[in-house]
Amino acid sequence: MRLSESIDAGVSRQWQRSYDRMAPRPGPEGLAALQGEVNEVRATADDISRRMVEGTIAFPPFHPMIVQAGLDKPLVGVTRETIDAELKSQLIDRILRTRRLLLGREEYLRAILHDRKMEIFWPDGMNNDMMQGGAGDCYLLAALYLLKKHPKGQMVITDNIFFDENNGAWRVSPMGAEDESVITLNQDKLYELELAGKALRVGSLGDRLIERAYAELVDRRHRRKGKMEGLELVNGERMAFEGGASVHVFRDLAGDRMKTRVLDADEAVDTFFRMEQDNLLMVAGSYSLSEARRRGLNIQPHSGSYPESVRYLVNDGAKQHLLKGPHAYAIDQVFSQSVILIDPHDTSRPIRMGIGAFKQAFQSVQKGELL
Repeated sequence: MRLSESIDAGVSRQWQRSYDRMAPRPGPEGLAALQGEVNEVRATADDISRRMVEGTIAFPPFHPMIVQAGLDKPLVGVTRETIDAELKSQLIDRILRTRRLLLGREEYLRAILHDRKMEIFWPDGMNNDMMQGGAGDCYLLAALYLLKKHPKGQMVITDNIFFDENNGAWRVSPMGAEDESVITLNQDKLYELELAGKALRVGSLGDRLIERAYAELVDRRHRRKGKMEGLELVNGERMAFEGGASVHVFRDLAGDRMKTRVLDADEAVDTFFRMEQDNLLMVAGSYSLSEARRRGLNIQPHSGSYPESVRYLVNDGAKQHLLKGPHAYAIDQVFSQSVILIDPHDTSRPIRMGIGAFKQAFQSVQKGELL
């Protein structure tokens, strides 16, 4: 059997055994075991890369999969003193094959892990409806809605969630929030927002987990900076994570997998027409009361809970749109003459608005581009 065939056979057997080992354990404990294997494979690949740069690697490390594929056998006659150019080339080729094998396995394992997490957190798929609750976290839910629509975004979300088998709790570790510690949420913590009247009114378990974890993340930042008391879970009080920026959510959840920028409405429309829409995530921000007044918008009476909250009408041909402000709307699609918007208060009811009305209605657009 040639080396390439040996690699393929070894990989197939290893992958199948991994899947079979996980199959009887679909719950959290199985996820923890699979996550451990992903971490082991990644660490081995990283070690190979590091040692190649340092010039200290002689043979591939003895990872079980490498042994199975026959890549652990030493090259005859190779020592640090006697290695010649041809043997060195063979050794480097083997090392690179090993690294590719490990990285391919990591990608495969992550895909299995993603599927298992989906079964637990989004059993009906990530296209589920959401309804914002009493918290002012529209910026978070609009960003989450867009991430859930994109295959890469879905992987970003599930990559942030782990199972802690030591205490039976879920851990959320935002990839872009390197300065923050891991957020551990048991069932009691998950329902704290519910008790405070701040949680999603409609949403899956995964949506609620991300919302609660992000509330904790922002609270820790505020406490560290001494801005406020922190996350006081009392009904009716404004909490630390109420009012924020979707670009911060994109960076916190996706890390270096996302480029972000803040645009005005004109730039946003131009960007959609110039770039591939599939990789763009955009959240439109409406005006506050003072800005709506300054621009002479048609302000409507309402009983807002915050001083700067407002409702205003925007003319759109024969139609009018009543918008909330300041509020975040996910931009679902952009066509040549219209835009489809999603309000986090009810994601099941899209809003179609003409391009001209859109440019009049929104102050800024926060853009994320998945890499």
